[in-house]
Amino acid sequence: MTRILFASLMMLALTSLNFPKNTHKALLIYAELEITSANGLDGRSSAKFTQLASSYRCRVWVNFKNKRRDGKEIMDIMMLNIKKGDKITLEIEGENEQECFNALKALIDNKFGFKE
Repeated sequence: MTRILFASLMMLALTSLNFPKNTHKALLIYAELEITSANGLDGRSSAKFTQLASSYRCRVWVNFKNKRRDGKEIMDIMMLNIKKGDKITLEIEGENEQECFNALKALIDNKFGFKE
């Protein structure tokens, strides 16, 4: 009985020690952006958006009209039916969230690379 109690106390002591963990602290980027491309987030624009978002190791969420959808899933983005002039909110969290945000913002600002 004493051995079990001693072992339990040792396990408790070891688990309460603060061993160094992953030193990266995930940030959360939360930003509102306006869609300025003529076709909004249509099929081609959604494809470009989701391909770019998927190339980063972070979570990307698109919020629009009280709906939160996965920014790496093309059908999720297309079902939001985002038109020109609509404002979306991006939530990005993970390993390289700042780089992902900068790339997605540049894509949106550049009207998804399409000439209008």
